[in-house]
Amino acid sequence: MPRAGLEPAASRSSVSHSPKLSYRGALCARGMTPLNVFTARKVDRPTVRAGAGPAVDPCRRRRDAYESREGRFHGGDSSRPRIISSTWLYTERKDGARTGAPPVPDSAVTTLLRRPLLGQSEDAVASTVGTIMALLVFLTFLSLITNQYVPVWMKDAEATHMSDALGQFGEFKSSLDLQILAAHTSLLADEPYVPVTTFTSVKVGVDGVPIFATPTIGNLRMDQEGSRWSVNFTYNLGGNTTLVPESECGCGGSVRLRVFNRFYLAQSIAYENGAIIRSQDDGQVVKGQPAFRVGIIENTSASVDFRLIELFEVGSGDVTGVGAEGLQARLIGLDLQEYTSIQTAIEIRAETLHGPAWYRFFNETLARAYGITTEYYGDFPAESDLIADYAPDGRAVQLTANNPVYLVHSLWDAASGTYDLIVSFKLDDLGDSIDVLPVSAFRILHAYVNVEVGAL
Repeated sequence: MPRAGLEPAASRSSVSHSPKLSYRGALCARGMTPLNVFTARKVDRPTVRAGAGPAVDPCRRRRDAYESREGRFHGGDSSRPRIISSTWLYTERKDGARTGAPPVPDSAVTTLLRRPLLGQSEDAVASTVGTIMALLVFLTFLSLITNQYVPVWMKDAEATHMSDALGQFGEFKSSLDLQILAAHTSLLADEPYVPVTTFTSVKVGVDGVPIFATPTIGNLRMDQEGSRWSVNFTYNLGGNTTLVPESECGCGGSVRLRVFNRFYLAQSIAYENGAIIRSQDDGQVVKGQPAFRVGIIENTSASVDFRLIELFEVGSGDVTGVGAEGLQARLIGLDLQEYTSIQTAIEIRAETLHGPAWYRFFNETLARAYGITTEYYGDFPAESDLIADYAPDGRAVQLTANNPVYLVHSLWDAASGTYDLIVSFKLDDLGDSIDVLPVSAFRILHAYVNVEVGAL
C-alpha cells in the first residue's frame, strides 16, 4: 500500500550506463546537493570554523583531485572540457520527473576526465609487436632462400644443363657420322646415295627460379668461318709432283653453344671437324673424338686416315635464348681420296678456337701410335722439344711437342683471337741415327654438310 502523502507506487528506479566508464562518484554542479551514488546518502557540506579559511566544497575537492590525477593523460591541461557519459542514480516518478539526478545547466555540460583505455592500448601494442615479429621471421626465411637455396639450386641446374647439352651434341655428331657412313658405303658399292636430313634438339639456356632468379641465357651459333682446316703435301702423280687440292680449301666450320652461366663455370660446347670439344676459361678438352687414325704397317711404314667435314650455313645460323632449338644436318656430298708416293712432309693446319684441345688429342694419338714417351724426349734432347707456356690468366699461349717423328704445335694469335695449329709427319733424316717410318698412304674423306640452326 502506498504511504500517506506519496504517489502510488508507480515510480521506478533506473540506471543509465555508459560502457568503458571508470567512475569514482558523481561530481556536483554549483548549488547541487552532493550525493554518494553507492549509498544514496547526502554528503554534508563542512562548516567553516573561524580562522580556518574558506570551506572546501567536497565536490570541488573530488573533481580537482580527479583532474589533477588524470590530467597527465591529456597533455596536462585539466581545464580542457571532456564530454563523456557518466552513471547517475535517480528515481523517476509516474509523471516523468526524476528525483536525485543533478540538473545539467543549459550553458554547460558536465565535464569529466576520462581515464585512458589501458586494456585497448596494451592489445594494440601486442598486435603491433606480433606483426613485426611475423615480418622478421618471413624476411629471415626469404633471405635464407635467396642467399643459400637459390644459388645452390641454380648451380646444380646449370651444371646439369651443360651435361645434357654435351649429350645433345653427341647425338648431333652421331647423326652426321651415320650419314657419312651410309654415303661411304654407297660409294664403295657403287650405289646411288639418297640424302637424308637429321634433326637434333638442343637446350640453349637454363630456366630460372620464378621471383628469385632470372634464367641463364645461351647462344647457339653455326659459324661457317669458325674453324678452317687444310692439308698440305705433294705426291707423285704419273711422274709429276702434284700438290693435294686440300692444301688451299680452308675447309671446316663449327657449331658452338655458349652458355653464360652465373653460378656454375661459364662453358661452351662445340662441334668442329667431327669432334666435340668442351671448353672453359682454364682449359678445354676433346670429349667426342673425330675420325683420325694412324696405323703402323709391319713396322716399315705408316698409314693415316683423316676426315675433313665442311659445314655450310643455312638460314640465320644464330639463336639466343633459354628454350630448346633444333639442329638440322644434311649430307650433300662426299669425296674419298687416297694419296701414295708422298714426296714431302705431311702438314695439317688449322685456325681454331680450340687449339689446346686439338693439341692434346693429336699428341696423345700420335704418341700411342709411334710409342713416344716422356723418356724419348730425354733420349734425344737435341732433336726434341716439349714447351708449355701459359699466360697469367691461365690461357695456353704455346704448346709444342716436337720430336724426330712428328710435330704438334698450338700457338695463340692475339690479333685474330684464334689458335694456329700445326700437325706435321716428318720425313726420315738420313743423316742421323733415328729411324722414322714414312707415311705410305694418306687417305682423306671430305664431307660436305648443310646445317640449319633454330629449326624447331
